[in-house]
Amino acid sequence: MAEPPPGTVIVGASVAGLHAAEQLRAAGYGGAIDLIDAETRLPYDRPPLSKSVLLGQAGHDDIRLHDDAALAALGVELHLGVPATELRDRTVHRQDGREFTGDHVILATGLSSRPLPGQHAAASVRTLRTLDDALALRERMLAGSSIAIIGAGLIGCEVASAGRDLGLDVTVVEALPAPMARALGGRAGALFAGLLRDRGVRLLTGARVRSIDGDDDRATITLGDGTVIAADTVLVAVGSVLNTGWLGSMTTGEAGLICDAAGQVAGQPGLYAVGDIASWPDPVTGGHRRQEHWMSARTQAAAVAALIAGRPPSPPKPDYAWTDQFGLLIQILGRPELADATALLESAAPPPEAPRGTVLGYFARGRIVGALIFGAPRRKGLYHRLIAAGAPIGEFAEAAGSAEPFA
Repeated sequence: MAEPPPGTVIVGASVAGLHAAEQLRAAGYGGAIDLIDAETRLPYDRPPLSKSVLLGQAGHDDIRLHDDAALAALGVELHLGVPATELRDRTVHRQDGREFTGDHVILATGLSSRPLPGQHAAASVRTLRTLDDALALRERMLAGSSIAIIGAGLIGCEVASAGRDLGLDVTVVEALPAPMARALGGRAGALFAGLLRDRGVRLLTGARVRSIDGDDDRATITLGDGTVIAADTVLVAVGSVLNTGWLGSMTTGEAGLICDAAGQVAGQPGLYAVGDIASWPDPVTGGHRRQEHWMSARTQAAAVAALIAGRPPSPPKPDYAWTDQFGLLIQILGRPELADATALLESAAPPPEAPRGTVLGYFARGRIVGALIFGAPRRKGLYHRLIAAGAPIGEFAEAAGSAEPFA
């Protein structure tokens, strides 16, 4: 009797996990694929949660990664609603006692929202990571007149944008000197701060939260300087926690799962990690790097699927992320975190008052390594090419004189 084809177990049914299954089938993989996820909902896309879902423009059916017919065509066995609790060799154990063993196991469990220390448990104090979180937050936003957001990262700024679109009074509290300054630098932070304030958001920077108190109706934030902010809803958006606790000593803190260039977890043959929890080699720095972006999750999933299916991997795609805020598509290209200088490369009007058309360039040792584009999507291709070529700062004649130390 012929041996059954090998099987693959995928833990995590968001974009990375489901894309791995798609790419396995596209490469002709004929083995069984078991896809496990703790959520009860059929796989869906997360970026719309802080945008179109909050605005009531999309529900579960609109953001599903596949409809019923496409899922059936993949030939994937979905096992939803029960979390994985342990991994031994290549066997995944679930909370209900079921076990799933594969010749290959792909881990794509993603992130959970990070709570503040001592965060108050109340209906008026929310986090945003799942569709159920988004629907509950939308219900409160529609019923109230104000929202206070702790954290001015991408999620915090996107919810602030949705809040203003819904007519709410919006306050954003940020511990750093400017929104997203840690990831994109002080000059970019000033652009985001100007955009928020120009759209009527009360932005408090350099502000530390001392405590949050709330009940079913309202919540209050007390800052370190004694300032008290009251709102119908408080959203805590201060980052994420890796969903890797169930893996025990296999993980290395915030670095996640250390992988080789093919996505195999170090010292674990047949075990792979993709997406937010995976730390892959960084050819630029020589170390390892963990990314929390939709595009990188798909790229890693495709690479692992190609390896399992015995096909050559596709060429790596350029680094790319985006956010939608206040009617602007804001694109982040390349590696801004590597920069030692920034320069204003394009501006339709003096920013931050009118950021549409603004392009901020990031340079390392005199060559462009990244770009931040506000509301000018057609410029993406040009800057991707310039970044790929490592264009010298001298090619940006008008900007060269304005380059200043990266903050």
